[in-house]
Amino acid sequence: MQARQALWQIAKTGALCAVLGLLLYAVVTAVAEYAVAPWLIGLVLAAPLTAVVGHLVIEALRSGAFPERFGVVLRDTRPLAFWFNVLWFGACGLLLGALAGWCAVRLLGAT
Repeated sequence: MQARQALWQIAKTGALCAVLGLLLYAVVTAVAEYAVAPWLIGLVLAAPLTAVVGHLVIEALRSGAFPERFGVVLRDTRPLAFWFNVLWFGACGLLLGALAGWCAVRLLGAT
C-alpha cells in the first residue's frame, strides 16, 4: 500500500510541476514581446535569489553552521570548508545583487 501512495505523490508532484511550468512559459512568452523584457525577467529572477543567498550566508555566519546537500559544515569542526562556502556563496550573492541592480537601473532608464 505504501508504494501506491508514493506513486500517487509522485504523480501529483509531476502534475503540479507541469502546470507551473506551463504557467511560467506563458508568462515569459507574454512578457518577451516588450522591449524591457530582458531587464524585467533578469530583475524578477535575480532579486529573490539575492535575498535567499544573502539570508543563507548571514544565517551561516550567525550560527556557525553552513548547510550542504548531505549535511552541515560547522565552523568549529571544518573551518576551511565553512569559510570557502561562506565566501563562495557571498560572492555569488553579491554578483546576483549587482545583476538585479543593473537590471533595475536599465528597466527604469528604459521606461
